[in-house]
Amino acid sequence: MINSDCEIHLTIKDIARLSGCAVSTVSRALNDHPDVNAETRERICRIVKENNYCPNRNAKLLKQTSGKTVLLIVKGSANLFFTPILEQIQSSAGKKGISVTVSYISENDNEVSEALHLCEEMKPIGIIFLGGNICIFQRDFERLHIPCVLCTAYAGKPGFANLSSVSVNDFLGGRAAALKLCELGHRRIGILSGDYKSEGPFCERFRGICDTMSEYGVTAVEKVTEIYEFPFRSAYEKAWKLVSEHSDITAVIAMSDIMAIGAVRAFGDMKLKIPDDISVIGFDGLELADFYTPRITTFHQPVDKLAEITVKMLIDMIPKALDESAYLDGATKAQVFFKITLPLSKPIIVYTILTSFMAPWVDYIFPSIICGSNYDSYTVALGMFKMLEREFIGAYYTQFAAGAVLVSIPIAALFISMQKYYVEGVTGGAVKG
Repeated sequence: MINSDCEIHLTIKDIARLSGCAVSTVSRALNDHPDVNAETRERICRIVKENNYCPNRNAKLLKQTSGKTVLLIVKGSANLFFTPILEQIQSSAGKKGISVTVSYISENDNEVSEALHLCEEMKPIGIIFLGGNICIFQRDFERLHIPCVLCTAYAGKPGFANLSSVSVNDFLGGRAAALKLCELGHRRIGILSGDYKSEGPFCERFRGICDTMSEYGVTAVEKVTEIYEFPFRSAYEKAWKLVSEHSDITAVIAMSDIMAIGAVRAFGDMKLKIPDDISVIGFDGLELADFYTPRITTFHQPVDKLAEITVKMLIDMIPKALDESAYLDGATKAQVFFKITLPLSKPIIVYTILTSFMAPWVDYIFPSIICGSNYDSYTVALGMFKMLEREFIGAYYTQFAAGAVLVSIPIAALFISMQKYYVEGVTGGAVKG
């Protein structure tokens, strides 16, 4: 975001285009790097001044804090349920040595587009989406290549290797809420919901409610459903409208505790007593619901577990090796082999080639020249090889076999114990710190 005192909202890419320079050159010029030509620096500074360009301080700060930073995108600043989850995610990530940068967007924003924009600025190692529209993920997520976890919404099987989700079973939650009211004898049940026609928690809860109510012979649930946005005022107005238009309603299922609190307040102003005149059930288990009067009946979501599992899942998804990172960035197996594996393996390949030529010389040719026919000075390798010659093999074959077994035992033991160091040498530099 550009400071409010800037007249023109240009980005560093715009300055690069106007100056005919690379973005990196513009960045170095603006940060007074000495490796920028004086004439180029003067041209860039003139364009910056003419266009009243102000550097993006937020982006600079994000770059400075990147490295072990996770981006947390919160969809909907008015959703109180996200607050404790956000705090728990920050706490869990902090214990793992990972910092969390939080970005709030509105309910109508495209979270994937926002993530792509922020990734260009801060280069996070992963992204956590707190809330989200599954349809947006299915349509746009293929442009994101870093590990991502969608928290509080079930992503199903979107077909992306770098996307996972953590959520409760909202379908069963909706069934349980409807079942509770139906068992109490309610049949005219109203619903306060978010957009239940788009895939997500509201859709799953709505399906669960309809599924249970159909078992009790209740249909046309959509006719007693009102859609609202998260502020309390919207819930208040929709609850008032719902009961005014359907005076025979005896219970209301609110898809969140915020909706439930707004509804309870509306019913109180309508002189309806809870639960004598109308019953209300909420979702989420907000602490506020426990201290509201009358106390809200709600289905609790395990905030601590959701946050803990989300962070753990994201950390497990973050690739430790360079080849895993390359695959996530779209590299083919051939590209990984020729551009990563071979260059990293060059030292051990050279070493193996050299020892392949040196071993016969050191073990046989050189000792045989030095020792000549003085068998008492032969090395083990030379002596055993001599046993296989035609004139000696009949007399010494048994000794050769026994010697081969005895020599192989310490060599095998040494190989097994030292193999891990060999592997570390081959893959040295291939693991991210």
